[in-house]
Amino acid sequence: MTNISLPIDQYDAALGAFLGACVGDAAGAVLEFMGRTPNAEDVAHALTMPGGGIWNVAPGQITDDCELALCLALGLAQSRHFDREAIAQSYARWIESQPFDIGTTTVQSLGSFQQEPWRGKAQSQGYAAAMSQAAAQRCMGSKSNGSLMRAAPLGIWSHRFTPADIGEFARLDSCLSHPNPSCWQAVACYTIAIAHLLQHLGDRDGAFAQAV
Repeated sequence: MTNISLPIDQYDAALGAFLGACVGDAAGAVLEFMGRTPNAEDVAHALTMPGGGIWNVAPGQITDDCELALCLALGLAQSRHFDREAIAQSYARWIESQPFDIGTTTVQSLGSFQQEPWRGKAQSQGYAAAMSQAAAQRCMGSKSNGSLMRAAPLGIWSHRFTPADIGEFARLDSCLSHPNPSCWQAVACYTIAIAHLLQHLGDRDGAFAQAV
């Protein structure tokens, strides 16, 4: 939400929502693809932000989860209105940066513009159209969490909109990559809850009621 200031308590809550996601991502990075369920000792070690793991990340380094969240935030910052094309182009720039990890569903959808016929569609109809069409064709069966893990900035940006509006924004963003209703409905619940908590600090019961 460009050039809109927040009261300090709302600002702290918004920052906490986003940085909290980043901290969780960075801590969890060293636990990915271990080949077994992490035990309590593994988790305690991860919380020290040691770096390493299968990706050999630096201490505190985020993964594709929050790299995509940053892309969403950058796309949202372009306008006071929900600009799906700006968001899609932000995702495309990330794809072109050759990230060290990217999910299969995300490759098939957000990365579709690198292949025909989606490259031509991106050039003629826009990146959002190409990605959403590819996702609908290739990824409808996926119930992976790729659109949920990036969604925190949407809940922050949209906190002054109605729950119905936020739910529609969630659907539009999620369907760029994860069009299965289970995915976009989960994103809608999550972002509606974040938005409610920014408007009504600490009202967890109200956030749950709004989300469901």
